[in-house]
Amino acid sequence: MRLDTSSGWRDPIISYLKSGTLSDDKAEAQKLQHLATRYTFLGDLLYKKFYSKLHSDPYLRCLGPEEAERVMQEIHDGDFGNHEGDRSHKDIN
Repeated sequence: MRLDTSSGWRDPIISYLKSGTLSDDKAEAQKLQHLATRYTFLGDLLYKKFYSKLHSDPYLRCLGPEEAERVMQEIHDGDFGNHEGDRSHKDIN
């Protein structure tokens, strides 16, 4: 499997939050400025601000492509290996 390492959706937000970098296109720059208000850095990690009465943690971690792939693989495999279920352990006659 080959991962897409091209410029991701997070890159313009990160550039703006870290260094104030904006597009030369005024409409795109305004859009990014508005969008960036929903994100923050904690340490060197990008988080989306999340407002909910149901959850106590107000931030959602924004993952890059490689991190997302790793997390999805860990979820798929589960805590105890591949989720084969009961059928794979029974002899079928």
